[in-house]
Amino acid sequence: NEKMSSEAYEQTRTDSSFTYFEKGKNSKEIRDKISNFNKAIQSNTDKNDTLYPLLLDYKIYYHQRLKEYDSAFIFADSLERMATFALALYRKAAINRDLDDQEKVFLYAFEARKRYLELEDSAKAARRSLEMAIAQSRMQDYTGSQESATEALRHLNKKKDLQYLSSAHNIIAIAYRNRGFYKDALKEYKNALRYASNLDDSLTYKNNIGLVYRDLENYEEAISIFEESYSKVSENDYSSKARYLNNLEFTKWLENNDKDVSPGLLKALEWRKSSNDHTGIVSSYENLAKFYEKTNKNLALKYSEKWLNSGKEN
Repeated sequence: NEKMSSEAYEQTRTDSSFTYFEKGKNSKEIRDKISNFNKAIQSNTDKNDTLYPLLLDYKIYYHQRLKEYDSAFIFADSLERMATFALALYRKAAINRDLDDQEKVFLYAFEARKRYLELEDSAKAARRSLEMAIAQSRMQDYTGSQESATEALRHLNKKKDLQYLSSAHNIIAIAYRNRGFYKDALKEYKNALRYASNLDDSLTYKNNIGLVYRDLENYEEAISIFEESYSKVSENDYSSKARYLNNLEFTKWLENNDKDVSPGLLKALEWRKSSNDHTGIVSSYENLAKFYEKTNKNLALKYSEKWLNSGKEN
């Protein structure tokens, strides 16, 4: 998530609205934060006060964190009525991202980008372009996604926007890979890795590089990458552990169809179920169906049906 806009608020005040605002920012529990922001709003009678839209922005963010999307939308509408259009549109895009409504994510990000361009804020316009690209990728519009991500790269700061730069290169790589341009995808995934600012992102991009090597049937290189990722992932990050283990075991089987990799594939499925990773569960069923296709028709059929049904649900 982009940093909260209210972090830039530096005015020194002693009134009750600002006191509650500061108390809310410093509270540890989200409910306490929201309670204090409510008190700050109630004690603020001047709707032209520059603090007021910042309070609304915090309310939107934390209601979204609690998955209280109706409340988040209500305060986003209030923010929009105060003529803080660009920020309100960005928040609506973020809420719809949580709701997995990619079309609305794209539309709100598109409108927010237009507003930021009007304000001559190219950095935030670039970030909205990236959000458009991610939504387009998830809707499988890979050509459009690549165009939006490339547009974002033109305006992102190479020192301040490392996270966004790596994400943009990753989205471009996804577009290349899904259209069969594996060497181009490999180059872009490596660019994404170069800008990665934390271990989790690095492992994600390395995993993606491994997938391209698998596409190119360079199984030895792919297996080496998956083994490294699996060994370095956090012990409690079961969603990532499952992804790397699933990729590792399935690639071992692709390299040698006589190898029994079912224990690893089933362990990955178990972790994905425990972490409610619905997209991962679909992938696990797919790999299990392919693994059993020539050796156990009944299990192949069982996992094919689960693959189909989970795919429909997801």
